[in-house]
Amino acid sequence: MKKASLLLFGIVWCSILAVITWLFSCSSGVGKSDVPDPYGRWMMYTFFSGFWALGVVVVASGIAMLFSRGDEKPKPGSLMGKFMFVILGAMFALLGVLGVCSTVAENARAGDTNLPMFFRVFALVMHNVLPIILFVIFFLIGMLVFLIGVHELARPFLKGKTTVRGKQTVCLRRSRDLDLPKLVGGFLGCIAALGLIIGLKGFQLFTDPFAFKCFLIVSPVAVVGTYAAFVVRMVRREAAQPHYKVTFTGGKWRTGAEMCVCYEFAGASAPNALKVLLVQSDGAIREAGTQEKDIQETVYEADSPALVHAGSFAFTVPKAMYSEHIRWGLVFLFNCKGQECEDYFKLIVKGDGLLDRINMIDRIKKGAEV
Repeated sequence: MKKASLLLFGIVWCSILAVITWLFSCSSGVGKSDVPDPYGRWMMYTFFSGFWALGVVVVASGIAMLFSRGDEKPKPGSLMGKFMFVILGAMFALLGVLGVCSTVAENARAGDTNLPMFFRVFALVMHNVLPIILFVIFFLIGMLVFLIGVHELARPFLKGKTTVRGKQTVCLRRSRDLDLPKLVGGFLGCIAALGLIIGLKGFQLFTDPFAFKCFLIVSPVAVVGTYAAFVVRMVRREAAQPHYKVTFTGGKWRTGAEMCVCYEFAGASAPNALKVLLVQSDGAIREAGTQEKDIQETVYEADSPALVHAGSFAFTVPKAMYSEHIRWGLVFLFNCKGQECEDYFKLIVKGDGLLDRINMIDRIKKGAEV
């Protein structure tokens, strides 16, 4: 039953989509919109075609899972997840292009004779140019998702040895410790608020037409300004946090190779202790629940004030997890002013998974569980 769950989900998906498609295509008028033709029809075709393609991918993945053997070894990133990235990215990108075309095709009106010329031009920009900007952002996000999916599909065929990019000695860039859920949620809320304000153009919410027009002009500026102030405050607060500066030195990235790390604390008072972890993360696009767990290995510890403030250490590259795409990183754990802090430095290494497959075969021969 567990193997058949994905197939049943795909069948239910396609059944519901078939009913919705019939409702939107019948002559009852369901699905009519104010988007000028032919862009309205093309956007609807793109929307339904994308979800039909996703449904077919889910059904095909369910059939493959149903007939798969239960004792099979772990596989690389799933084709289902990769194709979903490609389909959704292409659908969003095409909808963005059609949205721009439909906005340009629609005759935008700025005939607000009761407002001065400056405010009329400003209203035209905010409520006619701004939708185009939002659709362009939609297109760029779709293209990014599409290219990620294509790259993941082509990754197994890419050849090349695992090496450290660039020079032998590089300064590692610390990953910003930003609250991504708040940033993304605020960005989506900002877009939703702008879309609502743009949609209010056809309604009269105030008894005074002049007040309503001023509301349509000022409100987008207030929304964008609030979000921009929130982002600037978060970035400035994160930049003021005490952190480490790290320099990485190494040759070819392979199992058993020795790498050297130099570090220095940037802050008024050094921490009491320092612990460094080498972390492997599975970056392959997989189905939910099948992602490889992160592998952490302690490579360095220090508790003396001098070594905590600055120093160097060496570590040996361990065996890699079985994945098409591994993210390697160094995590600096320290306590600063009674607060637990963490700095993550991504190790910029590149490979085609050959090292991972060799390690996988070696583990299978030794009877180790992966």
